[in-house]
Amino acid sequence: MHVVCLGVMKALLGSWIKVKNRNYSLQQNDIRKLNTEFQSIARYIPRDLCRKPRDLKEIDCFKATEFRQFLLYTGQVVLKDILSEERYIHFLQLSLAMRILLNAEDCVQNNKCAEERIKDFLLRVPVLYDDLMLTYNCHCLSHLARDSKHFGSLETTSAFNFENKLGKIKKLVKKNNNVPSQIYNRLVEQSLHGNHHTNIVSKKSTIQSDGIYKFVKTKNFYLSSIAPENFYLVQKLIFKLISISRSADNDFVLHGLRVQDLHNLYNKPLQSSLFNIYRAENLSFNKTPNHHTLDEVTSKCLCFYTRSSYIFVPLIADHVAEQSQLHRRPH
Repeated sequence: MHVVCLGVMKALLGSWIKVKNRNYSLQQNDIRKLNTEFQSIARYIPRDLCRKPRDLKEIDCFKATEFRQFLLYTGQVVLKDILSEERYIHFLQLSLAMRILLNAEDCVQNNKCAEERIKDFLLRVPVLYDDLMLTYNCHCLSHLARDSKHFGSLETTSAFNFENKLGKIKKLVKKNNNVPSQIYNRLVEQSLHGNHHTNIVSKKSTIQSDGIYKFVKTKNFYLSSIAPENFYLVQKLIFKLISISRSADNDFVLHGLRVQDLHNLYNKPLQSSLFNIYRAENLSFNKTPNHHTLDEVTSKCLCFYTRSSYIFVPLIADHVAEQSQLHRRPH
């Protein structure tokens, strides 16, 4: 939260759009183009991400979650063809390293790959930017791969969890007096009555045929047949959700059409397909629907439409990368 999102990512974005008369500064025309495209993709942000892209003029007011969203999802989409190729690849080094270290399995299995991405990123900072960019936050990046190897995914040690918990605690307080007692009493009540979250579903209106559901919600994602909540990943295949039903065993079944003709969004520093990130010039599907249980879903996918292409980026929560190929350094 502090080192990566509010530290390095904020500094990078500020250097492109706020710093003037440097070789890495974006021209006003490019800044306007970037800002327009950044705001235009707001319609494709699902409810799983708590904030929509807003005007880059408000960068000083951006929250950590907004910088995180830019680093992991929107940045690789809107920066392509805006930054120079060298700086775009440099940004991807950090983005891909964080995608690995934020995943419970990848942070161990592909730890060496993340470490190499961060090392390459740090070596190029003084070349592509000023020495002033070599801050303490940049130094801290060099420890993240090792820390995640010992303590698990960065999600488990991130300050985001504590920030979220503070928000939940504040909602327990209804009056100005006896605040600690209020919090204690509400937590005791929750422990006694249970606070377990299961799958939440809502049926469509009675006009729809019986057994068809409008959405399904798990602890990791929300899926619906309505955009932008309607794409998901099974292994390395992307599907468009068309309906939700229940099986004879009362399990939820997703009916989806597989997206065809997928290509890499980028090939350096690694092929984007290794992270299940794809580009499609047109949306084409197989004719016969596939059927999946919720347990088969690898993760939910974001689908952006920009520059006459569809771009698919999976949510981090359940992202699984291929260990054997990720260990390879780029040629």
